[in-house]
Amino acid sequence: MVRNSTTQISAGIEARSLHGREDITRQIARSNFGTEVGSSAFEALCEAGLNWTVERRLLSFDGGLVDSRIGSDLDGPRHPRQLVPGLVGNVRSDTGELLGVVGPRYEIFHNYELLHLAQAVEEESGAVIEMVGSHRGGRDVYFLMKNSSFMLPGEDAVHIYHYFGNNHTGERSLWAIPTSIRPLCENVLGMISDGASGLRIAHTRSMRDRVTAAVAAIDHSKDQAKIFQAQCERLAAERQSAAQIQEYFEEVYEAQYGSPVMAPAETLTRGEKSRQTRRGATLTAWHENLEREGERGLGDLSRWSALNAVTEWSDHQKPTRGDRAYANFQGASSKFKRRAFSLALGNL
Repeated sequence: MVRNSTTQISAGIEARSLHGREDITRQIARSNFGTEVGSSAFEALCEAGLNWTVERRLLSFDGGLVDSRIGSDLDGPRHPRQLVPGLVGNVRSDTGELLGVVGPRYEIFHNYELLHLAQAVEEESGAVIEMVGSHRGGRDVYFLMKNSSFMLPGEDAVHIYHYFGNNHTGERSLWAIPTSIRPLCENVLGMISDGASGLRIAHTRSMRDRVTAAVAAIDHSKDQAKIFQAQCERLAAERQSAAQIQEYFEEVYEAQYGSPVMAPAETLTRGEKSRQTRRGATLTAWHENLEREGERGLGDLSRWSALNAVTEWSDHQKPTRGDRAYANFQGASSKFKRRAFSLALGNL
């Protein structure tokens, strides 16, 4: 990994030049996964619109935020409005938007501090910061740190990353979660082996503790990545008939949404008809995605192709409320894809 330290930027963050990136990484960075880190990670943070800090505001019972910064006195100054005791609001310094409501002992961890932490982890672990992004209006801020890659038949590359981020709402701690990205269809797929759920890092720990914990998580995940690669290779080697693929699609759908109603059409309720229509449309979409797998020059259809037909739908086509990228990385879509992955492996 080649680096050139350049200049010191605000808050003690060192900008670093990162060379030797793959063109495909630039392609996927421009689409769904955030802003590419080029010559400077800090500049990428700014380009992503994340160069802001988190400020705390007092809360009033009328639903407003008291426009007074909180210092060491967590009770704050007295105000004519009745204040909510024991809770404060985290807001963006640039827009004033409320990110979340937390307890007064919650320790703010700013975006620039996350970058500083990611750079320290990069130095010690060998993982490379490649992208920076956010979910849900900045409530979650993350870096994608690339660890390794492997190639499946048909020049089907899979990149292993750590999804390394922080949450400003108090919903969760800092996290370092191993995941993968398949550039061919921009699918995100988490690992399902034991210990592959990643690490949660408490907000109250020292920076040294955070770095040590994150590096340990990345080191541990290298073994998980080997297991994941072997699983993907097994799926890619398992050739499938049309009947087998149909059986897998139905198994995945029913595991998620339940079995179809087996009754004459004229006896179905409106809701049952709607579910039948949705089931048919979804299975059709998976078959269409599978056809594109063949068009991509991957040869005979495999269990791997069938899995990616499902994950492509989940990542890019499934109707989703809210932030799609958040759902893909750690929301409902992530859980669904892990189940589909497990079912794909289950019969091998």
